[in-house]
Amino acid sequence: MSSRLSRIELYELVWSEPMRSLARKFNVSDVRLGKICRQEDIPLPGVGYWAKRAAGKSVMLPPMPRRALGQSDLVAGIAVGLLVAGEWAYRSRRIEMREWHIQLRAQVEEGRRREQKERERVERERRLKAERARRNRLLAAVGAWRKALEVREDVRAVLAVHQARSADQPLPRLVEWAAWALAEADRIDPLRFTTDRLLATLTAGEESGDGKGETDAAYVRRSDQLLRASVKSSCWMSL
Repeated sequence: MSSRLSRIELYELVWSEPMRSLARKFNVSDVRLGKICRQEDIPLPGVGYWAKRAAGKSVMLPPMPRRALGQSDLVAGIAVGLLVAGEWAYRSRRIEMREWHIQLRAQVEEGRRREQKERERVERERRLKAERARRNRLLAAVGAWRKALEVREDVRAVLAVHQARSADQPLPRLVEWAAWALAEADRIDPLRFTTDRLLATLTAGEESGDGKGETDAAYVRRSDQLLRASVKSSCWMSL
């Protein structure tokens, strides 16, 4: 609707529909529109006018007053109202956009915080897993060392029993078994390793991620198999 409205046009409009619906078309409030009409000396419908029209009753329109001396036929207040309404709508959109950006920024920051917490949780789990694996390797090495000592003690005991029973030199088969058992004890004893090999055994898989190191379970299983074989042999020889 044009903002260059004449007094007579505005007069016809305000008497054709209620002020609230008309004001929405101009993007102004009904209070503002009524004030403009009074400033322009345009009569307005009184209380009960629209109810009478809705009931089909006959109503009389007051005549349109003549413009005052020096008064323009164009209603300037409507243009002012449109500009004010447009500025308010623009500011409202800016406010909504700013609130939307604030919410979006908050969502992005919350997402980053969740991702950071997840990374920290994964890192904690990784460190705990690595610590457990390191502890298991240490315990496996200690167990292998103790079992190596047991094998050596068993060999000495078997040789001592033979020496107590016979003054003769140990049988070649007994000597061969003792050499093999001691070699097996040396092979599983981590203290017999070089420093590099010992560290490689104790830190297998740490920070490498190549999966080439022997696992703890495999290391313990291999040591147990060797020791069971050596103990079984020593017990057979001692009978």
